[in-house]
Amino acid sequence: MEMSAIIDSVFSLFIMILVGVYGSKRKIITPEINKGLTDVLIQIALPFMIVASFVFTYDDTIKSNVIKTFYFSLFSYLIVTGISYILLLPVKNNKKIILHFANVFTNTGY
Repeated sequence: MEMSAIIDSVFSLFIMILVGVYGSKRKIITPEINKGLTDVLIQIALPFMIVASFVFTYDDTIKSNVIKTFYFSLFSYLIVTGISYILLLPVKNNKKIILHFANVFTNTGY
């Protein structure tokens, strides 16, 4: 993504935040309107954004990158599993299994 596209996106988001703050300060956006806007975003806009994110041109480099990503992630999970196993050798109680799981499968949902 080019820098100008990033700046445009951040600027647009900033303008939307300012409009929301102005609307709530002037009591234009009430809690009922806020709930309605939230419902519109979640029920209508979000599904369309998900569908739109899958609209792209396909070429062989995408397939190659997906395969590379799969192998790199599998390799990294194997490495982290081994490191976690070695680091948790001194632990002798029931928490070892939970700690091992937490070490390997961290919260990477972003």
